[in-house]
Amino acid sequence: MLRCLCFIGILFAAGSLFYSCQYPCGRASSSIGLISFTDTESDIIILRRFSKSTNFTDLQDTFTISRNNSNFQREHDTLLILHGMEDGNNDITSSYDYEIFLPKISRLYRLSDIVEDIKYGSKLGPKIYCINPIISYKLNGQPVDVVNYYSFIYLKK
Repeated sequence: MLRCLCFIGILFAAGSLFYSCQYPCGRASSSIGLISFTDTESDIIILRRFSKSTNFTDLQDTFTISRNNSNFQREHDTLLILHGMEDGNNDITSSYDYEIFLPKISRLYRLSDIVEDIKYGSKLGPKIYCINPIISYKLNGQPVDVVNYYSFIYLKK
């Protein structure tokens, strides 16, 4: 009986040690939601990625987002641009600032100062089962506090 209790105690201690290890969660990323735009107005989107905090002067890359390379999904008056490009380049992350340009209507949106809440979680095998949420950003210079942390970044017409 004493052996059994010692064995259970050792297992409990080893399990506690294993599960007490904390690992950084995956980096936050978000996609774009367009509110009140027609399909024609939003069928091509230019996403420009800039070095963070450079006032949109240090262009790093430019991507064209369309129905040919991304998943567009309409929900009532909102068009969701879902993760679709194979390399994930249409994801919005806190590592950069962005310009989102809709050429058919000459509309430009600037996203900057994207902040994610750095979280830690447990690891089960090789995978960490958590993602940092985006908690705030600036849209055209105006602060936006994110209410639904794992939501889209919505742009209104």
